[in-house]
Amino acid sequence: MNKYFENVFVINRSIDKARMKKTDEILSKNNINYKRFEAVVIKEDVNTHVTNEMLGCGLSHRNIWEYVVDNKLENVLIFEDDMFLVDEWEVQLNKAMNDLPTDWDIFTLGCFGIKDPSDMYNSPFNFIFYNIVTLLGLNNKKNKRIKKNVMIPYFFTGLYGYSVSYNGAKKLLSLIKDINFHIDVLISCKSEYLNIYSMKKDIVYQRIETSTINTTNDVTRDVSSNEKRGVNLKIHLDLLDNMIDDKNIKYNYYMNVPVYKLRIAKGYNVIVNGWLILFSIIILVFLIRYKIKN
Repeated sequence: MNKYFENVFVINRSIDKARMKKTDEILSKNNINYKRFEAVVIKEDVNTHVTNEMLGCGLSHRNIWEYVVDNKLENVLIFEDDMFLVDEWEVQLNKAMNDLPTDWDIFTLGCFGIKDPSDMYNSPFNFIFYNIVTLLGLNNKKNKRIKKNVMIPYFFTGLYGYSVSYNGAKKLLSLIKDINFHIDVLISCKSEYLNIYSMKKDIVYQRIETSTINTTNDVTRDVSSNEKRGVNLKIHLDLLDNMIDDKNIKYNYYMNVPVYKLRIAKGYNVIVNGWLILFSIIILVFLIRYKIKN
């Protein structure tokens, strides 16, 4: 990988030593030289609608884009610290790099979501996601196969293995000034202004671990005064722990990942995720049926 990308970075929080150790083993085994990039950790409840983990993740990626521009790097490859490589990744990468157009801003080596409309049939979550993206008109209108090994994704998500060029980093910094949702979704929503390409056959996947943006109830305190800064109330269930889709993503991830932070009182938030939405629908249906019967 080092022959194609000027720098390889791994985003990692200092507290996630075990995750970093595993990633180091993977990259070292594959003779990939990299630099660890300190992730942003948000300690106070600073955003009304975005969780601290979502904000920290977005700012971490943005910091790398700024580094690329400030240091005038031709391109970089960015991993998150829960990545893994498939066997024979190098063969597939060589093929894709030969097919990659020279105007690329972002090039994904692995992503989930909807790369091709046919992906909607891979899981119930993809089916729902595809229809939401299409209904809102957020899909990449340039979606098509460029060559055998490279395509323009319909709406990609997941930043655990992607590269960004110098021009791409400049565009991203101008397009995404505020982190008001998941950073990968924000990028895809700006696809009309970006040249985004993906490997047809992914070579990078997420390891099956608990995501750092997918946390349970969180209480943040000021260490000096022990003052409570924020309490996030969240339904977190692991009922689908053994179900995994074709992208190596647990169904639990889809159900537990935060979508929105709803402030109900000063210092108290409700985290909206798949479980909360599902239970809300069930309760609503029950109430409607009860009202009809009575």
